[in-house]
Formats: sequence, C-alpha cells, structure tokens
Amino acid sequence: MRDGSQLSVLLKIGQLPDPPANPLQTGARDTWVPGLELGVANSTTETRLALKAQAEVGGLIVTQLRPYGAGALAGLKIGDLITHAGSKHLDNVTDLASVSKPTPKRPLLLRVIRDGSPGFMAITGSAAQ
Repeated sequence: MRDGSQLSVLLKIGQLPDPPANPLQTGARDTWVPGLELGVANSTTETRLALKAQAEVGGLIVTQLRPYGAGALAGLKIGDLITHAGSKHLDNVTDLASVSKPTPKRPLLLRVIRDGSPGFMAITGSAAQ
C-alpha cells in the first residue's frame, strides 16, 4: 500500500553471495570468514570500552552472521568480541580468516566477551545441544 493505493511489485528471489573473503577487497574493515559464516572486524580501544572489555587486548568484533551459519548456530551475536580461537589469541582479522569449517567431530572453541562477561562457545556447524 502506498498513499492508500495497492501496488504490485515484481520480485526476484535469490541468495546473496558470500561477501569477499579477501581483507584487501574490504579495506580490512570487515572480513567474511567463510568457514564460520560470519563477518569480523578488528577491535579498537573504543569498541572494547563500549563492550565493557577494556581490560582485553586485541580481539575481533562480530559484524555479520549468516542465519543458520556455524557462528549463529553456536550462539554468537553481532557485537560479540572474540578474543581467542582455540589457544590462539586474535589480534587481526587475518588470524581468523583462514579457519576451516568446524564439524561436530572437530569443533572450534572460541573465547567470547559479551557485555563485559567472558565465556566460551564451541562452534560445530550444527545447532547447539
């Protein structure tokens, strides 16, 4: 409805392609991680302060999530700060960009800060049990 009149609109349904995985194509501001089906960006002192994680050094901010993707199924939310993947401390988007897709037999453990509280999430690529 527009201005009291009903209008017909033609739509083409399709699936959006994954954003580019190459940080150089995105200016390193936001990098898509295909294996986890999420986008991340480097954190700054200001973003860590806003997330009540000012004591943390480095980390990556979750900026995009593919619905039903591995990251979303694990419970990640946009705005989460990921500080570690396995035992590796994350300082730059390139630290996570090459991660392969986790599976129930080979999960990826992430240390995540949400609203100032640290916690761990296991990404398996399937819904949390």
